[in-house]
This record gives sequence, C-alpha cells and structure tokens, in this order.
Amino acid sequence: MKTKLATAAAIIAIASGGLAAFAGQAAAAPANCQEWFTTGASAPVQGIKVKCTDLGTFRAVVHCKRNDNGYKYTHYGEPVAAGNWSTVWCDRNANIYGWGGTPA
Repeated sequence: MKTKLATAAAIIAIASGGLAAFAGQAAAAPANCQEWFTTGASAPVQGIKVKCTDLGTFRAVVHCKRNDNGYKYTHYGEPVAAGNWSTVWCDRNANIYGWGGTPA
C-alpha cells in the first residue's frame, strides 16, 4: 500500500510539473523546483537534474531502488546556488522512485 501511494504521488507530481517529496526521506518539499530526468551514456543509469529558486544553496536528492534485490538508498547531488542545476545519479541497474531538493 505504501509503495502504491508513493507511486501515485510521483505520477501526480510529474503530471503537474511539480516535485515529489517523500515522508521519512531526506528530501525537503520545495515550492519552486523543476526536474529533468536523464540517463547516462553507460545505461542503464538513471539520474535527475533539479533546479530550485527558493531554497538558497541546495542539492538534488534521488531515492533509488535496485532491480536485483529491491534495496532502497538515497544519493545527493552537488550543492549549488538557487537557480542552478544540481545533478544526481542512481547506481547501475537501479530505478528512481523519488526525488527532490534539499537545502545544502
């Protein structure tokens, strides 16, 4: 049930152009952020670029889930000033299940 709710929240966030933040994770709930999903040249690597204009210095956050054993983990992007892009990647053979921006 929890996974279905998280998936529904992500779909709604993507459809509305917003940014999802998941309870219990290290992501803030920024009000003015954009995201851009990307894949690495050595696919299957998934990543996300996040740009926030209301957090001051911030970093992208991505919540990943490994395909082989379901292990969930979090990676953080480089700190950047508001209005710039912060990029973060999941490991190989993992999917993004949540993302956001958090103050650095």
